[in-house]
Amino acid sequence: MVQILIRQDTTIVEDLSATLVRELSRRLQDDAMAICLNVDIGRRPDLVIVTPHAVHVVEVKDKVGNIHIDQDGRWWLDGEEIVNLYREQPETPVQQAENIANHVRTRLFKLFKSRKMTFNGRVHAYVLIPNPSPDTRSTLAAFRVSSWLKQHHRHVWITLGLDELVERIKIHDAYAAESTALTYTPAHLQALARDWKLQPTQRINAIPVASEPRVANKRLTPRFALAVAAFILISLGFGIWTSGIYLPRGCATVDRLNIRSAPGGGVVATVSKNTCFRIDGVSPDRTWARIARGRYAGTWVATSLLNGLQPQKLPVVNQR
Repeated sequence: MVQILIRQDTTIVEDLSATLVRELSRRLQDDAMAICLNVDIGRRPDLVIVTPHAVHVVEVKDKVGNIHIDQDGRWWLDGEEIVNLYREQPETPVQQAENIANHVRTRLFKLFKSRKMTFNGRVHAYVLIPNPSPDTRSTLAAFRVSSWLKQHHRHVWITLGLDELVERIKIHDAYAAESTALTYTPAHLQALARDWKLQPTQRINAIPVASEPRVANKRLTPRFALAVAAFILISLGFGIWTSGIYLPRGCATVDRLNIRSAPGGGVVATVSKNTCFRIDGVSPDRTWARIARGRYAGTWVATSLLNGLQPQKLPVVNQR
């Protein structure tokens, strides 16, 4: 279960909502060790998230309005520039995230060195827009694939919403697990908390934020269990009958499964092992299946990577 750590001399988090922290904690419950708040190590990141193989620095810009980015990479909110001043030097949100991540990396290097250890871990930088307007979403989606951003700040990830942030954190942690031998342990986390003067908390701004532990082996009465099983079977059968889909979903059997824009086309997303999809058809050669619902609706995945799928039973659909 992810811990919430906060600086020892504080109980109030001014720049973040308790709801955001609680939702982030819930989504990362099985994938992170700690979420650090009110960190002050010369720079002040909004969030520092420690996963088993990496550290993630997140700058939150919870702005109401429409964000525009000019040709020089400066951010504007309804005509007013979004800028952070550090030592009288202006920083865009992207520059701020990158500079703070570099500062955190240096601090971790010194911490490991003081313990006669070598720090070769990964520190990733993010800008999070929790609730982007449609115009903001369109602007930032284009900006984060622009050649300007890739040339100047290619290691900063702009994420639009908590789900996207969590997905990217999981991908980066998986990559770090393959590229470095460093795995963070409770001892590492304890040393970091001591160096950064952090302590565990269950509440911020008087609101509970810690993830609730999952209940295991909860006993059910036979009658209730039978009723639940019957309801699930009836719902499943009705869903298949009304949708005309022969297979309600397929589950990925490999890590980092690529979702593509068209059969054999460009990769638009990468998902983790055991992600399930509802499928509504296959390509003419039956090697690609089209996702029917959710955020990846209309995109494609290789049929060979979905267990239980029977391509010969699905209707062939036109490629987009």
